[in-house]
Amino acid sequence: SQAMNQLLRPASRAVRTAVSRPAFRQMSGDREEATKLMGTWKTISAVGFVATVAIGGFVYSQSVHEHFDFEKNKFHYMHVRNKQFPWSCSDCNLFDSKCWAEARAAKS
Repeated sequence: SQAMNQLLRPASRAVRTAVSRPAFRQMSGDREEATKLMGTWKTISAVGFVATVAIGGFVYSQSVHEHFDFEKNKFHYMHVRNKQFPWSCSDCNLFDSKCWAEARAAKS
């Protein structure tokens, strides 16, 4: 017990000293300088935000375009069948609902 007290005594002394001592801010400058820097960073942040929105708008406006239409431009290599599919409509892909609807309409 006495050995434990000897171990804990320096730790408790350090805690008491840290708690009783007021916090000291180790920074340079004063309130006026801090206010000036805060204003500077507010301006930099506002300019950065506006620039980011402007660049984002420009990139978005350039990326909006007509996408390639595969239905209009069929290529000879896109419908190659080396072997028939093993389901009822052997010419349609499994998840090609448009082809399945056309095949059912042609059947009836």
